[in-house]
Amino acid sequence: MSGKFVISIDFELIWGMLDQSNREEYKKNIDGGRKAIPLILKLFEQYNIHATWAVVGIMAAENRDELNKYLPSLKPNFRNELLSAYSYFENMGNTEEDDPYCYGYSLIKKIKETRNQEIATHTFSHYYCDELGADLNSFESDLLSARRIIKDKFNVDVRSIVFPRNHVRQQYVDIAKRLGINCVRTNPNSYKLSHNKVVVWFYRIIRAIDTYFPICGVVCFNETKDSNGMVYTCASRFFRPYSKKIAVFEKIKIIRIKSQMRYAAKNGKTFHLWWHPHNFGKYTDKMINQLEDILDYYLFLEDKYGMKSFNMSELV
Repeated sequence: MSGKFVISIDFELIWGMLDQSNREEYKKNIDGGRKAIPLILKLFEQYNIHATWAVVGIMAAENRDELNKYLPSLKPNFRNELLSAYSYFENMGNTEEDDPYCYGYSLIKKIKETRNQEIATHTFSHYYCDELGADLNSFESDLLSARRIIKDKFNVDVRSIVFPRNHVRQQYVDIAKRLGINCVRTNPNSYKLSHNKVVVWFYRIIRAIDTYFPICGVVCFNETKDSNGMVYTCASRFFRPYSKKIAVFEKIKIIRIKSQMRYAAKNGKTFHLWWHPHNFGKYTDKMINQLEDILDYYLFLEDKYGMKSFNMSELV
């Protein structure tokens, strides 16, 4: 069996940053991320890469009036109000032109027009399934809106889901399956859901160290399928942004990624790389060069071992 190279991208603009203290400062990264997306798509076309773009549904609206037509009938009641996208609506502009941090229709359209790219869902409102106040009914309402706006705007039936902040809970996965979604990205053992900040930060540090030094073992997997037909594809590695402070370790980061890709190619496993567009926002040229280096290596593995590129829906 040939190894698989899967890429998924969490496309969320400001909607994943609403509870962050550096939200306004981070808009510079979002600006850079918007500029990086056409460059990433160009590389994907050049290297024949199949990729999944999990988009926040709100971003698909072209203006505020259109957005209002797709709002879920039920909304979450998060204990932390900053987690609710709806608490930010008063700060929104009316169109993508005057508010590129909230709207992303033009970029989703570019993704749709690029061959082998899948538009998946990152929920409608960047819904946090593991936060206090989340509930199954409002999540279902949210996901219905997410699927409806993508269908109406791009004629795409959403088949894959990436849960915001990787909050994968089985009850929510079951709802997604019932609504027609067939593939979900899951987490490796180095990721633990917890409301204990010490535990969260401990595993975050472990993952950061493993970017450069092998402490988490092999992170290549095979897809699994449950009795309902849902396919689970486990994330292998977050494509961590370039860091000027530890630039000496950047080559090691790429070597680590390549070694795991090679392991997957030789052993018939899947290597699943993921990131956000805004991770390319600060040092765009550096990240694009690193991505091209990775894609060059993918072509080598395709030629030597028969490795193939897949988006998430193609795993079903």
